[in-house]
Amino acid sequence: MTQAAALAKERQTANVEIIRRLYQDATSRKSSAVALSLMGFKQFLSLVGEALPDYKLTLHNLLPKGDMVMVSYSISGTQESDFMGIKATHSRLTISGIDVFKLEKGEVVAHWDAAHQFVAL
Repeated sequence: MTQAAALAKERQTANVEIIRRLYQDATSRKSSAVALSLMGFKQFLSLVGEALPDYKLTLHNLLPKGDMVMVSYSISGTQESDFMGIKATHSRLTISGIDVFKLEKGEVVAHWDAAHQFVAL
């Protein structure tokens, strides 16, 4: 593995770890509506991993304002299985999105999807 590839892998692992840390056990401590939102977000990431096993998550911007954080990101990978109604293409797929998170004491207490775009390459 080249030094550049090792650094890219390290950044990818760090990006995923940020999301895991924010959501760690949050669903067990929040209202049912928030728990469903957080569970949905986790399930989405799980579906991404199944359909795009080589996916790369890139965080483009993290914009905090008060207790809110907006995150723009893209996920790219080879679509090896059906994903959100799209039949497996075995070609590259990029998902771009903007999510908004509300934080309290360093934990996510609310989450909204602002946009998603799917682009087959």
